[in-house]
Amino acid sequence: MKKIDDVVNAVYAILPTTVTPLFKYNYKDGYSAPSFYVINCLQIPKDPIQTVEFNVNCYAVDLHKGVPDVTTMATMADLVINALHDYNEDVFDIEYSFMNMFREPSIQSHYFNLRFNLVFISN
Repeated sequence: MKKIDDVVNAVYAILPTTVTPLFKYNYKDGYSAPSFYVINCLQIPKDPIQTVEFNVNCYAVDLHKGVPDVTTMATMADLVINALHDYNEDVFDIEYSFMNMFREPSIQSHYFNLRFNLVFISN
């Protein structure tokens, strides 16, 4: 049976070196950069064929006074979606599911939350 760390590490290994800085689970307290990515995993079922949902969040500092930098976030999202959507290996398959946008006022940023489904074919 796969665990959260298995999913996060697998996705981390797939994403290209252009997806940087890339954090697992969350960004560090006090971290500030113009843009960055965070991978996290949602619940993992115990089913024999596990379908797992995970997120890749694409953060970008606001342009000014809470206005999101949608252009930067869209470019970042394209890199992630192109790397992960329809990714297929012997043991798992990844499909892009949907996108949301959220605000992170503590770091004056917005982020695109990209949701993916990963299906473990063989446990």
